[in-house]
Amino acid sequence: MDKTFSIADPNTAPYINDATNNLKIELSKRGEDPHGIMIPNDFKYPLEKVCIKDAYLEFNNWGQSSVTSTDWYKKPVSGKVYE
Repeated sequence: MDKTFSIADPNTAPYINDATNNLKIELSKRGEDPHGIMIPNDFKYPLEKVCIKDAYLEFNNWGQSSVTSTDWYKKPVSGKVYE
């Protein structure tokens, strides 16, 4: 990764390109629901129809304040994620 990369810089921030519908889906702004989450290591995805907040009980804490519950993604609820 380029050393000048910054998730806060709109010129280098990641996005999803929906070629089918010709849409560019960018990162959410403060207060908006996330369209995607970048996880720094292995991640157990929630099962189909399981909300991430139910699969990871500390997710909402982190969502409200990014300095709390910073390791929420390391604490999946058994039976709520793909093993």
